Amino acid sequence: MNNYYELIYLNKELKVKIQGAFFEFAISPHKDVLEIFLETDSDTLRMIFSANSKETTLFLDQYRPLKRAMLLNFSSKLKDKKLLTLN
Repeated sequence: MNNYYELIYLNKELKVKIQGAFFEFAISPHKDVLEIFLETDSDTLRMIFSANSKETTLFLDQYRPLKRAMLLNFSSKLKDKKLLTLN
């Protein structure tokens, strides 16, 4: 995901799909990974970001139930906040 043009198109696609969505919660299931759960009018989305230098990635996925109950959840202040724009 280090190509400038890939990032431009990814930004455009994400903007269409998540702009106006509401933040539900975010978890870090393991080191270097952040999963952000967003609620739209019609769907619940999971945005996954990995900062691992060998597998850097950012993508949207459909909601799946969490596998483990004990995950780092640090997002209570952001709950139900609306995502207004994506630059």
